[in-house]
Amino acid sequence: MLFHIIHKEKKTLKNYNRREFIKIISGAIGGAMLTGCGSGGSAPSAYRSYRITNQGDVVGTPGNNMVIDSFRGTVHISSDGIITFDAVDADKRSGIFQLGVDLNGRLPAVAWERTALIKGETLSDGRVVAGFKAMDVNRAGSIAVDILPTTLSGQRVNHIGSGLYLDVAQQGFEPVMLYNRQLLDGAIYTTGVLGDIDLHEGNEMLVVGSYNAVDAEMLPGHGLFYLPGASVSAASMLMSSGDFVPSVNYSLGHLGLVDLHDNGHYVFQGNARPLVNSQANGTGTDTAGSMLMVTGNVATYETHLLGAAPELGAGDVIGETIYGPRMTASGIPYSVTWDAADEKMVLYHGDQVVIATGDTSPAGGSVSLLSTGSVGPGDEIYYTITSIYPSAQDLVVYDGGDHSTLLSRGDVLSDGGAPVEVIYFGATTKHVDDQNRIVLFCSFTDGSSALVVGLPV
Repeated sequence: MLFHIIHKEKKTLKNYNRREFIKIISGAIGGAMLTGCGSGGSAPSAYRSYRITNQGDVVGTPGNNMVIDSFRGTVHISSDGIITFDAVDADKRSGIFQLGVDLNGRLPAVAWERTALIKGETLSDGRVVAGFKAMDVNRAGSIAVDILPTTLSGQRVNHIGSGLYLDVAQQGFEPVMLYNRQLLDGAIYTTGVLGDIDLHEGNEMLVVGSYNAVDAEMLPGHGLFYLPGASVSAASMLMSSGDFVPSVNYSLGHLGLVDLHDNGHYVFQGNARPLVNSQANGTGTDTAGSMLMVTGNVATYETHLLGAAPELGAGDVIGETIYGPRMTASGIPYSVTWDAADEKMVLYHGDQVVIATGDTSPAGGSVSLLSTGSVGPGDEIYYTITSIYPSAQDLVVYDGGDHSTLLSRGDVLSDGGAPVEVIYFGATTKHVDDQNRIVLFCSFTDGSSALVVGLPV
């Protein structure tokens, strides 16, 4: 049944591999108009919702735009109504776009739009964009992205792998960390193989990436790098493959998704290997192992094993950590675990259970699937619940005490049109801004799809 649901949704949002789609499985089977059911907490419990741009629309800077064939699934909302998303056209040309949306009137209105990045364009350093992978956006609307470059015909190729680039204040992308860039006072150099990226305020960055050692006696590895102010010269490595996992006889294997929040708090997921295995192979290239979730702070270098698979015998939360954990301003993350034996998913806030499969959802269904979603300004968590029997999907907010249903399959948006068929929410950490306004994608029963904004009533 789960495979059937995932297969069905791949037809709606195109061009996902399995890992990418798992990250946005929030859209597992439904969606609809944002309506409140009463909260009693600080988070809004009712919204007005409107389409901002649609499949088939022309989007981007004039002369460097495209017709949207499908949305790739990531969307962020920053301060001052800046919405950033990616899409592809009928020729599979991908791009990143920004919209400046006036959200203060009765109806939202697009004041400006731009093409931030598009396949085939030439960057300031002369490299040509062949594609892009991980990306993130901060409250100011700056964009960090892992760009796959190529060069014009006849030019020498000296850029191996991909590179980290940053666009500040809509001024265009500049290179931050490329292949063969030395870090940690020249002890290591980058390989051009990057993983997840988190961009925070002041252009602080967390970047997952592989490295080689300058000293032949030091093994290559896979690390979590902190770049204050996007500065490579000031970079530090918070953890690396082969490091001891706190509290257990395991070492860190591979690092996955990361999230950095206020006051330097961060969380990442990865896997662990028994020390006997890591001593035999310390390269950090072995991705087999038990899943874990680690929290820390960039200012202290102290880490804490919050969650771990049962075989590790440690951690405040026991279970395989799936999706991407979300960090709050208070340093207590939200996470989702999976118990394969019982086919059970649990959403945690720290070590406290928020909701689990088999529970009754706020809308009255039986919970079958959960996502981690996005954290609101008051540490609320906006996430999706999917029910298979009966078939339903809900976007909800949990404020620490109450759940409110904001969006449910079959409703009609505030601007009318066909009922919503699927909600796509949770692929990024920035679906919610400081005023609890939200952005998401929806597909509708008439076969169309759109980027949607929700405004608190």
